Amino acid sequence: MDKKLFFKNVLFTFIAFAIYKLIGKFAISRIENSVINVFVTELTLFICAICCAFATKKMSTLKWQKKGFGTGILVGLIILCLQILNLFVWIYQYIRGVQTVTISGGEIILFFVAMVMVGVSEELMFRGVLLSSCLEYFGESSVSSLKKSIIISGSIFGVFHIFNVLIGASLVGSIVQALNAVVLGIVFGVIYVRS
Repeated sequence: MDKKLFFKNVLFTFIAFAIYKLIGKFAISRIENSVINVFVTELTLFICAICCAFATKKMSTLKWQKKGFGTGILVGLIILCLQILNLFVWIYQYIRGVQTVTISGGEIILFFVAMVMVGVSEELMFRGVLLSSCLEYFGESSVSSLKKSIIISGSIFGVFHIFNVLIGASLVGSIVQALNAVVLGIVFGVIYVRS
């Protein structure tokens, strides 16, 4: 991949993510129901991710590959177990009266679907488009080029999370989330390359 095409793919990823955040800030934020707000926001990210993959000709990253499926499931299960533990802590706090919430069954389903869309969308944009573009640009022939691709795509993934300031998150909170996302982006990049 030549330099111009590489930067075009990075730019498309940036534009898709920025559109998602701006739509969330100026259009979707007016939705009163927070669960519907989250669902519509993440649906916007999903649409932006698909458009980004089409624009960069990376839709092939969605194809099913048997290679590495077990590794992906194992890592996914670890993350799922951590989230289930988090859910149990929240339920315990709710039962003890520390947390109060009123939410319907339909809203729970919408929220669950929204969270699945986040994972699919971010993986498509940042591993499917951005990391695969880095791998094509820097090459996959040496360990150093693999590391460079993973670190660059993971760092961009993290930096993009600072955009959460646009949707009302604090600057400090967004920076902390960005640092966490850099680490996760690198971990997910290693998993992507290995599987």
